[in-house]
Amino acid sequence: MGRRVVLMGRAKRMPRAVAEAVLDRADGWCEAMIPTVCTGSPEHLHHRQLRSQGGEHTTDNLVGICSACHDWIHEHPRWAYRAELMVHGWEEPRFPPAFYRGRMTQREEET
Repeated sequence: MGRRVVLMGRAKRMPRAVAEAVLDRADGWCEAMIPTVCTGSPEHLHHRQLRSQGGEHTTDNLVGICSACHDWIHEHPRWAYRAELMVHGWEEPRFPPAFYRGRMTQREEET
């Protein structure tokens, strides 16, 4: 397919089908698009619930993001947790995150 993405992780390899599904969903664009830092194309697959907190290789837990947004998320965890680009170990990652493609969205209350 010609896409180059960094597959991180030492303990358990990311299934190629999951990586491809996330990259297909991203459609060539960073799924975070953090203003002033985003460089555009998804170069990394970011675990919203970190692997160290039990995060799995799933399409709900992963987002395809550029290197600059990836760095920014890890440098600003307070914002990233509010934006659901990072998810605590006791929470279930839901897709899409509250902040997606440059916009903060409101979740409809579940009934």
